[in-house]
Amino acid sequence: PLFVVAAGTWDEVRTRCRLGGGDLASLHTPKQAELAGAVCGMPMCHIGLQRASPAAEWTWVDDSEVNYLPWDRAQPAPEETKAVFVGAAGNAWQSAANGTTYPGVCLSDAGEDWWNIEGSVALLRPWGAAIAPDGKRAVVSDMGFHKLYVVEVETGERRELAGQRASGTDDGAGTEARFWRPRGVAFAPDGRTVYVADSAN
Repeated sequence: PLFVVAAGTWDEVRTRCRLGGGDLASLHTPKQAELAGAVCGMPMCHIGLQRASPAAEWTWVDDSEVNYLPWDRAQPAPEETKAVFVGAAGNAWQSAANGTTYPGVCLSDAGEDWWNIEGSVALLRPWGAAIAPDGKRAVVSDMGFHKLYVVEVETGERRELAGQRASGTDDGAGTEARFWRPRGVAFAPDGRTVYVADSAN
């Protein structure tokens, strides 16, 4: 799966990825970029894109095809040789100088199947769960996608309750609201009200 390592230079976070059984992530579609952005959970993270010199072509660390480059405006800078993405959607990439420090998004050696996650209610980093007083429903928080889901206990059916895949601080009803890494959840005694501990807000 995808995982995040502590901030460092591009070379340092790549070493940490390798120690964790993977490498800096290579991204080839908007969906993959979105997943990586959700896992990062920070404004900027290193990814596995680099070039040997300012005149060289950009390459992925796993030598896969470079077929998706959603550069931000006026990017990449001519003299920079590493790449990071900006924002929760993971789709605004910028170049970075060799010594800049950010966390790194890594993909484990078993990562190929990870990209096959489908469906609007796939869970990325489930964290907290609470069972309603009647025992029929549960609420699950997903730190990766910044959302809450309702799960029917008997059938396992899952649907979105609140939040959006992009992190934020917006108040609102249901999917109009935005969380930033929601963790703990609890039902009120009435079984209709849900409390959430939004860890980064």
